Amino acid sequence: LQAIKYSDNKIIKSEYRPFTTLFYYSEKILSDRLTSNHYDFFGQTLDLETKVIAISSGERAKFSALATNKIAGLDFFLPNSAQCFALYRYEYNKETKKYKRIDNLTEWGLNEFINYYRNNTITKEDVFNYTYAVLHYPDYKIEFETDLKRELPRIPFYDDFFKWVNWGEQLMNIHIGYCNAPLYNLKIENK
Repeated sequence: LQAIKYSDNKIIKSEYRPFTTLFYYSEKILSDRLTSNHYDFFGQTLDLETKVIAISSGERAKFSALATNKIAGLDFFLPNSAQCFALYRYEYNKETKKYKRIDNLTEWGLNEFINYYRNNTITKEDVFNYTYAVLHYPDYKIEFETDLKRELPRIPFYDDFFKWVNWGEQLMNIHIGYCNAPLYNLKIENK
């Protein structure tokens, strides 16, 4: 047996299911779900800023992708499991006791987009937003339906890169900020 000391700091918000935020007690010894990826993406206290694209993987349901800025459970996309890809990851320096934020997209990946579109202004965040738009494109999901059941998504180059970046950014902001969306004025009629 190992004694655990309770700490309010270990209570964090997590994304339990799509658009369902729950409080989570993030004591590693009590969780079989916390992995090194969670700490790489959100730091040791699981509260550092990043955006994550969670995708469903497996053959039991259609492919899905959803952005979050919280840790997502492995069973986020029941009945399929979730795999997450973060915009940033963090390295902790024990000497300075500070985190260094690192872009999670490699220079090689960025250069593939820069070279294809012949545009040096493309950023890693642009590629992240572009990817999010592509993963929601209905024609993409239909064309690669079989592949998406058995392997990680491959991202094609579509025309008008920055149009896709804009769509992906807008969609990601809606998905991440769903709790802060203005209420829609509905009129309920009883018939």
